[in-house]
Amino acid sequence: MFWCIATLMGCAGNIHQLYEQEKHAVLKPAALPRAESWDGDIHIRISPGALSEVSQAAMDAGLLAWKKKLTLDTPIGPIASIRPRAQVTRLTLAPGGRCPDCLSLSGTLEGSATWKAGPVSGVVPFTAALAGDLAVSIERDGTDWAVMGALAELSRLKVSAASVGSIDVSRQLSTWGKAAVDAAPAFRISTLGGDELPLRALRLSVDEAGIGLEALADVNGGASIPASEAPLESDWQLRTSTQTALAIMRRAAFEAGLLENDVALDPRALTADASQFTLDLRIWRLAGAGWWRDYSVDGRMRVRGRKIELEGEEAHKVSSSRGAGLADPIALLVEGRILEAIVDSLKQVVPGSRSAAIGDHKLKAVTREIKGIDSELVLTGVMKLED
Repeated sequence: MFWCIATLMGCAGNIHQLYEQEKHAVLKPAALPRAESWDGDIHIRISPGALSEVSQAAMDAGLLAWKKKLTLDTPIGPIASIRPRAQVTRLTLAPGGRCPDCLSLSGTLEGSATWKAGPVSGVVPFTAALAGDLAVSIERDGTDWAVMGALAELSRLKVSAASVGSIDVSRQLSTWGKAAVDAAPAFRISTLGGDELPLRALRLSVDEAGIGLEALADVNGGASIPASEAPLESDWQLRTSTQTALAIMRRAAFEAGLLENDVALDPRALTADASQFTLDLRIWRLAGAGWWRDYSVDGRMRVRGRKIELEGEEAHKVSSSRGAGLADPIALLVEGRILEAIVDSLKQVVPGSRSAAIGDHKLKAVTREIKGIDSELVLTGVMKLED
């Protein structure tokens, strides 16, 4: 009872104690989940089509690196060499792979083989149809969780008729092409987590909707959300509860500690509807006897260029402890970078935002929209393979 009265009255001797209690609750280590019995507070979905371009680049890297020379004895004399070169001209990924965490792939390959037999030489063009499976997996390295893609099996590669003189070399080229595509390197689809938003757990699923990732943020006070069953209408989607977004902001605020004039920030509640948000913010003054004052800050969320922005626009006083002074909550939000903290943290779980793909290419997630729906923040966007 005394604690409740002290909280309401803001007794001088208790302001510092109340702040430290809040700080401890926010910054104490979050409990680790028990085995698989946990529900995630972040859900990510990636469509199969979003990975076609990067998968094609991986296969092309295998074809480029595979420079094995073929030899063949024929009635026109020993062919000293057949040197094939090829690239994937079309690749489609779809649900229905033959392993639990696989996507099926199909496509076409086009190339040419330079041949030489004594003083005679020439070029044989060829095409091939391919089919197989792309396996998706998770690898953990410290606070980073890498979502990897790799060719699991090439079940078919059939070369259309190709001949050197009267000799059909389709079978030899099929054998070469299969070995070359099998040499395709594994690649990163995404790297999640990291110092800005460590994850306690991450699980993977591959189904008719594509790749699903369910994560548990390493923060106290988050709230789980169910997986979405709605059709995915973009390359990728990220959903998290506003309660988890609030927990991320609270952690950032208490880690930042005191700002100028011995003032500290404490986000207390967050709601979002479409492009608008409301943040309940407590400002603590910890000099002398200390005080606190609560504000309600209204703002908007948007994507400008490729950058997510959360901007406070208007603030209203709500309540305060005894003897509380005035403060500018929007200016303090800017100074404390609290709104930026949630943006930085969301970037850590946007698929492809920190992913090196193949060679000099990077698979980048471009955010197109951020909005509030019910009690969730929802981000959607496209995947692009960039140099």
